[in-house]
Amino acid sequence: MKLASVLKIVLFIELFLQGVVYGDNRYDSLRQAASHNYDLKACELLVEHALSMSNFTHKAEAYFFLAYSAKKNGMYFLALNSYFSALDYYRKLGDDTKEAQVIENIGVIYRVGGNYEKAIEYYTDALNIKLREYDSTGIARSYYNIGRVFRFSGQFNLAIEYLHKSYDIYLSSGNSRKISYTANEIGIAHKLNGNYDSAEFYYSKVNECLDPRKDIWEYQTSMVYNNMASMLIDKENYHDAECYARYALNSNLKIKSSLKSLLYFNLGRIYEESGKIDSVIHNYELSIEGQQ
Repeated sequence: MKLASVLKIVLFIELFLQGVVYGDNRYDSLRQAASHNYDLKACELLVEHALSMSNFTHKAEAYFFLAYSAKKNGMYFLALNSYFSALDYYRKLGDDTKEAQVIENIGVIYRVGGNYEKAIEYYTDALNIKLREYDSTGIARSYYNIGRVFRFSGQFNLAIEYLHKSYDIYLSSGNSRKISYTANEIGIAHKLNGNYDSAEFYYSKVNECLDPRKDIWEYQTSMVYNNMASMLIDKENYHDAECYARYALNSNLKIKSSLKSLLYFNLGRIYEESGKIDSVIHNYELSIEGQQ
């Protein structure tokens, strides 16, 4: 081979490698910008650049970022389409873990949209992948997600069944935060199913394993008090219901505005049943303020 031909080949390879390096560096820069706060425009630029590359991993990740950003901004149609694009690339890559993660997020979109049948379908698909991979934490999360959808759809016995599976796995792993969240969900399902004693039992489990020094303890405590108040209203025990709601509001617990709104709403319900019209209006107004 002539020297000139060899030099052309070497030059071509060098330029090609420079292009690959530039493309990767550009992708990394855009990725960092997109992952900062998942700004929609930054994520769209990331997808645009990823599509100009041959790297399937970059394409999959870019679409996942865009889907997450769109979901965060309530743009569910764009989120769903982007998740499906990410899913296609992850399947081509044979990445089961990422595939399950994307499928789970598709389930979230359908749940938020009220399409519970589709949500359960995708949550179940994600569960089956996690069962194949013996991913106990992922399995517990899938059971939890499916259980919640059954609760939302009014299928309380199925909700309790799936939530219990999740609860048992978290108990065996000692994940106190997850035990707490799942116990609360089981309590809610029992309450909605009219099993008040069982509901109270699981509400009592919510804070048993949490560290009282952590913010999560305060939030979960106030949430349980609200749930107890709601249950006692259903049982027409208005005195104790008011005590729980008032204690949550007056005990300097760190409470999210959405939960504070629910507490005032339950106080409004209590006073409505008691015929205290001025207190009814006052607490319903406070509840509405908390939603704004």
